[in-house]
Amino acid sequence: MRHPIIKMAAASLLCTLSYGGYADDTASQDANRLLQLANDTELANAETQAAMAKLEARRAKQKLTAPKQGQNAIERTTQPNNQMGGNNAAQTRSPIDNVELKSLVTTSGVTTAWIALDGELIEVKKGSQIGALKVIDLDENSVRFSDGHKTKRKWMAGFKAKAQSQQIPIRGR
Repeated sequence: MRHPIIKMAAASLLCTLSYGGYADDTASQDANRLLQLANDTELANAETQAAMAKLEARRAKQKLTAPKQGQNAIERTTQPNNQMGGNNAAQTRSPIDNVELKSLVTTSGVTTAWIALDGELIEVKKGSQIGALKVIDLDENSVRFSDGHKTKRKWMAGFKAKAQSQQIPIRGR
């Protein structure tokens, strides 16, 4: 990478040498080395600037924080329910009422659930907390939630009926 400034600096260095000094081979080799050193220095400076720019970009990216998943949905569901009107307007709905269990996945002994909360898809595990909503436990068919006031289990589609039929005791003959 040869720049006009580097060529001019090398030329001015050559001019300072005596006429007989740069006419021989060693002076010519010295001039070529000077040009090569100037090019190497310019390249090293450009690489340093590129590395510094990458470092600054990485630092800026680390400063960005991801929004809290589901926070907006929780805030919306804990607002007073004005649809009922009258004295019931002051009552608040539990965020559990708006949770829909989408899937449950167990990998390496850890169960993860995907829930939909007012249109937002959120990944949760045991102990996860989204606003006032907390995941108490998970199993292969359901997730139990608490909002600080009540606890409720949400089932995968079709599993609640199976679980209830299994709990009915069969009486002897």
